[in-house]
Amino acid sequence: MIGLLFTACDSDRDDNPTIDTNNMTTEFKLNTPAYSTQLVDLATSDKVNFTWNQPNYGFTVPVTYSFQVSADDTWKDAVVDENGNEVTPATYADVTGSFTSVKGGVSGKALNNSICTVKGWDPESTLPASMEIYVRCKAMLADLSVPAVYSNSVKLTVVPSTPVTEYAEFIYAIGDDTGWKTSNSLRSSKDENELFTGEYSGLAYLNTEFKFRSDKDERNGDDWGVGAE
Repeated sequence: MIGLLFTACDSDRDDNPTIDTNNMTTEFKLNTPAYSTQLVDLATSDKVNFTWNQPNYGFTVPVTYSFQVSADDTWKDAVVDENGNEVTPATYADVTGSFTSVKGGVSGKALNNSICTVKGWDPESTLPASMEIYVRCKAMLADLSVPAVYSNSVKLTVVPSTPVTEYAEFIYAIGDDTGWKTSNSLRSSKDENELFTGEYSGLAYLNTEFKFRSDKDERNGDDWGVGAE
C-alpha cells in the first residue's frame, strides 16, 4: 500500500498577495509643486516636475505612473456610438511618458501637445497668452484587471504654444521582397525627453516597390512610399 499526502496551495500567501478591488484605495496624493504660482512657458520648459505618493494597495507592488491634463478640471471619457465613432470628445488627454518612481519630469512639449488635443487646437489656431490647466497622475499595475487609480488634480498656469509633431514608436515597411505579405518593424529613436524623434531604424530589404505603413497589418492607416500593392 502507498500512502499519498496532498497539500493545498494558498494563492494568497504573503509572497503572492491578492488585491481586493472592492476595497482598494481610490485616490492618492499628487503634491502641489512650488512653481504652481508661477507662469510656466511650455515651449521653453524641458521638464515640468512633479512628486506624488504611491497608492495604498495594502502591500508593496510595482506601479507605472502617467499623467493626464484637462482644461477645466473635468475628467470625462469620450462618448462613442454603437459603431465606435466618437460622438463627444473626452474632456482630458493623456500625456506622453511614464514613470516607475514617485517623482518625474513631464516633457513640456508633450504636456503642451496634450493641451492642444483637449482644446482642439492645430498649428493655425489662435492661442491665449496664458491659461490655467489641471494635471492629475494615473497609477496602473501590470495586472490590468486591477482598475487604475487617479490622484487629485493640481492647477498650473501655462503659456501654451501651437502643437508640435509627435511621432509613433513604430512604422512598418512592406513591399515586393515579401510579396506584400509581411511588414518589417522600424523603431524610432528617442530624444533626451524620452520622446520619439521620427528617425526610424530596423532591417528591411527595399528592392523595387515598397511602402512604409503606420499600421502593421491593417490598411486603415497612412501609407508612404513607392509603388502600390
